Amino acid sequence: DAPAGGYTGTLTFTRENGAATSLPLKLKVYPLKLEEILPLPFGMYYSPPNVPDPAQRKRVIAEQLAFMREVGFSATTLGSGRIKDIKEKQGTIDVEFDKTMWELARAAGFGRHPAQLQMATSLGCARAIARRLEIRVDQNPGSEMEHPGYKPLYLDFARKFAAFIKDQGLPVAVEIVDEPREVPNPWNRNLVHTNLYGDWLKEAGVQNTFVTPMGDTQSGKDYTSLVDHADIVSTHAGKGSEKLMRMTPEKKKTLWLYNTGMDRLSWGFYNWRVGSTGRWEWHFCFYE
Repeated sequence: DAPAGGYTGTLTFTRENGAATSLPLKLKVYPLKLEEILPLPFGMYYSPPNVPDPAQRKRVIAEQLAFMREVGFSATTLGSGRIKDIKEKQGTIDVEFDKTMWELARAAGFGRHPAQLQMATSLGCARAIARRLEIRVDQNPGSEMEHPGYKPLYLDFARKFAAFIKDQGLPVAVEIVDEPREVPNPWNRNLVHTNLYGDWLKEAGVQNTFVTPMGDTQSGKDYTSLVDHADIVSTHAGKGSEKLMRMTPEKKKTLWLYNTGMDRLSWGFYNWRVGSTGRWEWHFCFYE
């Protein structure tokens, strides 16, 4: 809060034995003030520690979130829900949402600005629903899409998740699929299925959906259509993602960059006009 201008003085070091030494000090204070609440989501993928005692676990999470806030993070991972039961004929599910992470994140000071979007996930519950239908979803990712009773159950989950998020009062972005690819792991999906999940989340009223393609193409297939099925596209900041990085702001969608923090020189360092806000913003996702 010092007024702008030049300041001079001295620093004096006093030895235990011997004479004191004085060094000249010159400072320049610029006419600006750093924002305390940044309108940006800075964060990393975070998993709460596996501590058996609930009280101890809560304490450790709170301490870790406090450290993240201290170093400047404004967003964290909040997770999703737990599928308890399904009613296939009715097309409804029984899902439980744990408020612990949401309450601790809010208490730690995350999400104080509408642009500080916290991260929530959705595919974990999708896989759990598929398992309840006895679909070998982990052995054949995407096979759930062929089951006639699957979509109503997923939409019921998504609607209930959207309502839960609204009740928590935190700005949240919901991940559609992690790193889509044509030969998916159980936690990925291919392009067609990722786009379908994005459309279903929007149909259910979920806001701020995002997807994390690794680049413009996968297995020779053009992945830029993801921009049309998500609100936020988060990709690598390199030449392999040039189309995604150009198309996302052109279509008035939000662009995030991830993995960029590990090595700016080799990954590239980009700042892009995001959505229709007119601001230039940097977005990073740091891995542990």
